[in-house]
Amino acid sequence: MRKTIHITHGAMTVALTGIILLLDRMLMGFFMPFLALPLVVYGSYYSLNESIIVAVSNVIIAMILVGLLPTVLTSIGYSTVGLAYIYAYHNNFTKKQTYVIMSVFMAIFYVIMVLFFGEYFGLNITETIDSISGFVQFLPAVGVKIAAYVLSFLTMLMEVFIVKVSGDMVVTLLQHHRKK
Repeated sequence: MRKTIHITHGAMTVALTGIILLLDRMLMGFFMPFLALPLVVYGSYYSLNESIIVAVSNVIIAMILVGLLPTVLTSIGYSTVGLAYIYAYHNNFTKKQTYVIMSVFMAIFYVIMVLFFGEYFGLNITETIDSISGFVQFLPAVGVKIAAYVLSFLTMLMEVFIVKVSGDMVVTLLQHHRKK
């Protein structure tokens, strides 16, 4: 019985991820930070090893449904961040420790995404800095470069915050609902 429930919940998690992927395509990236949420909820009930299988399935569903390299890379990144959350959840990390571990994995994802695959995402950091420097004459090029990296870092932290808080909210509400 336990194995059947595990497979059913895993399939529902992958289906929810597919729905988020389709909604994300329609709304131009608005739902992308929520891509880790079904995996986080699944991982709160099952082990990290079982969650890894579902995370791989989420990446495969991204390849099947969308098939675009940026979406598949984003699915890999958010699945990794979701697995970091699950690891912290099962090891009873503090909030601060959870934010740190999730931020490390999100930072690795951002570095890979921006430096190596930036052109697939429509982002070339050097061209962006050059074009902003052309508009903002009163700031030196170094100031614009620092501002671009600081804003990218803040964006990364905001996404970690969204994943952590939404995951905590949903998991807490589901646990509260199960107690009734």
